[in-house]
Amino acid sequence: MKALYFTRIDYLSTRAQMKIFPILALCFAALLIGKSRGADVGSIVILGLIYMLFAAVTISTTPFGAGRSIDVRFLMTLPANAVSRVAGRFLYGLSLLGISLVFAAVIAAVCRNLLGVGFAAADMALSLLVLEAAVILVALEYTVLYLIGEVRGPYVLNIIKVVPAMCFFFGGMEATEALPRGADGALLFSGEIVGILQRTAGYGALLSLILLCGAVCLCARAMRRRDY
Repeated sequence: MKALYFTRIDYLSTRAQMKIFPILALCFAALLIGKSRGADVGSIVILGLIYMLFAAVTISTTPFGAGRSIDVRFLMTLPANAVSRVAGRFLYGLSLLGISLVFAAVIAAVCRNLLGVGFAAADMALSLLVLEAAVILVALEYTVLYLIGEVRGPYVLNIIKVVPAMCFFFGGMEATEALPRGADGALLFSGEIVGILQRTAGYGALLSLILLCGAVCLCARAMRRRDY
């Protein structure tokens, strides 16, 4: 439960950046409505999710280095162990990804019910793979940032905050553009390929969970050994 207090502190420090989620959600909805009569709505769903997760990944690293050294030392005086502090930060990052997923799912569901927009089974599998890639990226970013330190190496911190998120965004865009399509723009996947995508998404979920648990343990150990 103590981890939730640190999650709340991170939300308070980034409340200004949170305003971007409704804006991106409206842009996502506009794209879906515009393509409601088209055949490539699956691609729009995946692209919209990439936009939302890109914002979440970028904002998720904001608490690192956001405060002064004295602020970090003050937080270290709060009654909690290293695991709670690290888990709170990880919960913050994962919750941002969850917010992005909820926005995307609600908009997609509304468009499906009101506009008759159809989604294939492959769209769900690809969306899960995109989400799992974002989870793994956040876990790796947090691990590196904790190992470097929250108040050290500001230039290195800025590179880690920006470069991976940009690679996720542009890499996701390029991968989406490379998906096989028919003459009408619809995504083309056979039943066998859909099955492979679904199994890969399942393995990806397991890998994400393992990496998260390992990252929390490693970061907690690094925090215990750090002299603030």
